Amino acid sequence: MADRREEFERTYRAHRLADQRNWYAARRAEVEQAERQGARVTSALLWLSAGAGALAALDVASSAAGWGVVGAGLAAFASAVIAYRNLFAFDQVAKLYGDVERSLDLLAASGEDDGDLARSAEGVMRREQGQWGQLIADLPLAGDDATKE
Repeated sequence: MADRREEFERTYRAHRLADQRNWYAARRAEVEQAERQGARVTSALLWLSAGAGALAALDVASSAAGWGVVGAGLAAFASAVIAYRNLFAFDQVAKLYGDVERSLDLLAASGEDDGDLARSAEGVMRREQGQWGQLIADLPLAGDDATKE
């Protein structure tokens, strides 16, 4: 019986626990990269918008109105990128995945026996799934009392 438990623990640690930990690490890295890319695009659009505003102020090529329109359009695109980043909550999702990843690392390093390890690890992953409802609850939706004021 002890051999079966040891085999289960080795198999669980090597396959389920390691696979899930790697999955969360990869998703965290992917979401962090998306957040960085969004921040860079937003920054570039705002700098370009500011440049267009400066060109409008200097009345380059006698088309201040045209540069003003370009600057306003770039600022609008920057706002759209910001809204996209906020909608997908990249920073919050990265934190959530990072927390699960660290919890699974701690469990893998712990000396828990097979039943406790599996129950604890599956509990961590189940709680992660439960967090998604909280992320959605944090978003203001149309028709909420807060948006009516």
